[in-house]
Amino acid sequence: MVVAGKGDQSKVVVAVGVVVETINEQLEDRVAAPVCGARASQGVATACPRLEPLVTMSLCGAQDGRRVRGMTLPRVLLVIAVIGCGSTARDAGPTGPPGAGPAATRAGEAAVPRAFRVEVSGSGPPVILIPGLASSGETWATTVARLRGRYACHVLTLAGFAGVPPIEGKLLSAVETELTSYIESHRMVKPVIVGHSLGGTLAMMLATDRPELVGPLVIVDALPFFGTALSATTAEEAKPTIERIRTAMAAQTQDEHEAVVRTGRMTNSMATAAADQQRLISWGLASDRATVRDTWLEMLGMDLRPALAQVRSPALVIGTWIGWQAGAGRQRADLVLQFRDQYAALRRLHFAMSDTARHFVMFDDPGWFAGELERFLANPEAAVRDRGFPAL
Repeated sequence: MVVAGKGDQSKVVVAVGVVVETINEQLEDRVAAPVCGARASQGVATACPRLEPLVTMSLCGAQDGRRVRGMTLPRVLLVIAVIGCGSTARDAGPTGPPGAGPAATRAGEAAVPRAFRVEVSGSGPPVILIPGLASSGETWATTVARLRGRYACHVLTLAGFAGVPPIEGKLLSAVETELTSYIESHRMVKPVIVGHSLGGTLAMMLATDRPELVGPLVIVDALPFFGTALSATTAEEAKPTIERIRTAMAAQTQDEHEAVVRTGRMTNSMATAAADQQRLISWGLASDRATVRDTWLEMLGMDLRPALAQVRSPALVIGTWIGWQAGAGRQRADLVLQFRDQYAALRRLHFAMSDTARHFVMFDDPGWFAGELERFLANPEAAVRDRGFPAL
C-alpha cells in the first residue's frame, strides 16, 4: 500500500506489488530502511538503493500503522505491475521515428501496429486482451485456452514490455490510437476489451474516448485514479510528487535497477506460485526501463473517474485483496470500498472480489477468474443489474 507525507520530502513506500517510492536524494545507504521494524522481505522495499524509504518518521508511532499524520492508510489500491520491472533494454532505447503510427503496408492491407504486438487465436466474436505494466501477453494464456473455442482472441503485448521493442513518445496514447485503428481496420463490431492493471487503464481510456467503438469491458485489478496513492485528490495535486519520483528514478543506474528486479522484492507478492513469480521477474528484465518508468508515472497522474460517466458498455470489474493484506495489513472491506468509490460514475457495472488470488488473479485462480469472465460474457446486461458491492 501507499503512504505519502506532505512537505519537502514525499514519502511513498514500495510494498507488495504496489510501486511506492520514497524520495530522498540525500540518502546513499544501500540497505532498505525498516518500516517500524519491518524488513524488506516482509513486503517493503525500494526500487533503487538511491530511493531509500524515509518512512520511519511517518509510520512509527502511528497507531497500529493504520494512520499517518491524521490520514487513513492509503485510500487507494495501487494495482499495477511494479516500476521495479524492466529492463535489459537501454534507458534511452525507444526505436522507430518519433510519434510513429502503424507501419505502412500495401494498399488494402491493415497497418501493422508499432505500439503493441498482437497474437490472434480462435474464432468467433472478437476479444482483445491487454496485459499490465512490464507484462507479456502470456498473462492471458489460461484465459485464452478457455475462450478461443468460442471467441477470436487478440492478445497484446505493449511496446517496451517483455521483450517487445520500445517506441518513442507516450506509450498509452500511442496504444489507444493504434488499437482504435486496429479495431476499425479489422472491422470488429464492439469487441470485448479485457485489461489487467495498466491494461485496465487502457480499456477505460478507449471506452471513455470512443464509447461507440467498444463492447463489454473487463477491468482486472485496476483503478481509474492511482494518484490517490500519493495522497492527491486530483491529478494536479499529484504532479509535484510525480516529478520528484521521476527525477530520483532517473538517477538509478541500470545495474542497480536489474539487481532489484532479480530479487523479486517488487513482484513476488503479486503471484503465489514460485514459477509465476520467476516469470514476472523475467518479464521485468526484458522490459525497457524508461518505458516502464514513464508509462507508470503517466498512469499515476491520470484521473479517469469523471470520464467514466461517458462509458456506454457494461463492465465487469475484478478486484483482489489478499496480497495487500499480507504486505500492508489492508482488510477486504477497505479495498471493496475503494473500488466502489472510484467506480461510482460507471453506470453499468458488476464487481467481483477474489478471496484467494493476488494481483495476477489469472495465475493464482484461473478457474475462478475464467468463471467470472464467462458468466459476464454470457449475458453482460443481466450481470450489471447487480453492482456486486456488499453492504459495508
